[in-house]
Amino acid sequence: MYVETSAIVAILLQEPERDALIARIGGAERPVASVVSAVVAAISIGRHLKDFSLGADLVEDAVKKLGVTVLTCPLTYILRW
Repeated sequence: MYVETSAIVAILLQEPERDALIARIGGAERPVASVVSAVVAAISIGRHLKDFSLGADLVEDAVKKLGVTVLTCPLTYILRW
């Protein structure tokens, strides 16, 4: 199961669908998110809280607690763009 940025943000901001999202992620065999989604979620939460370091910490903690594997992107791939 791919966990999108919006799901991470909704969970951290305690939006109404939070519990349902947590249940779906918790029931997934192998939930994953891209490093890009994690960074965008951290920026979104940081902007909301007016503290980007805290936003990054909260996202990191959340994906760990949810059991989401954050997939990285090799630097050689990035440098091609």
